[in-house]
Amino acid sequence: MIRVIFSLFLFLVSVGIWACDCSWWHLDNAYRNSSFVVSGKISSIKNYENDPTLFKVSIEVYEEFKGKNLKEFFVNNPDKVGGMCHPYLKVGEELLVYLYPIENGLPFLGYCSRYFPLDYVKTQSPELEILTILKNSKINYTSSFRVEEILFESRKENDFFSRLSGLKSNPSIPPYGIFEIEYHHLFGRSTARIIRGFGNNLDPTLIKWLENTSWELYDYSQELKLSSPTKFILVLENDFSALTDSFDFSRYTFR
Repeated sequence: MIRVIFSLFLFLVSVGIWACDCSWWHLDNAYRNSSFVVSGKISSIKNYENDPTLFKVSIEVYEEFKGKNLKEFFVNNPDKVGGMCHPYLKVGEELLVYLYPIENGLPFLGYCSRYFPLDYVKTQSPELEILTILKNSKINYTSSFRVEEILFESRKENDFFSRLSGLKSNPSIPPYGIFEIEYHHLFGRSTARIIRGFGNNLDPTLIKWLENTSWELYDYSQELKLSSPTKFILVLENDFSALTDSFDFSRYTFR
């Protein structure tokens, strides 16, 4: 099956006797929405003097995948913010974190942000490899929109996702591919490029489908569909059999 690493996944975390359900960003959406993506070790957690509802988390950065010179990020202080579902971090933890900007551009980690124990992503997924490719490709823009899978007016499935449903897994090609799309809303035209492809037998077809699709992009911050040329990435997965049930890349299943 070819699956698109594109949306949100379900991950359960227990805090004492409490369990919180969360729909997390998937890799390509999380990467695009984040101002920083780094791996590292938490060195301290302190009250933030400018806002008592936040903790300031200092981090020893091992590797920067997006953003530069990060020294600290912020999480909610559970004692000052309502609800039970917050990231509960510990000094000495080694993590991969995706941080999105909040007020004043502060890098923030929420409960539904994408983050993992570093040992987990080193052994259970190709995530670090994909992030390295994105970094080396200089994919560093940040934007807060989603790509709609169902077109608003027609209520039909996006053409690209619909066509992907006809593809089958092929063990003779790479396990995943990465594509970048630039969509010109005013002209209804797309251009696509291969960052990492599946090979000459499949890539021309995927590029054609990507460029002939009418995309709808919804901006979370403005609550409006974007009207200017917009770039985004899609990570398409050929073989997901090695992934565990707790690390499901996508809600899409293509047969």
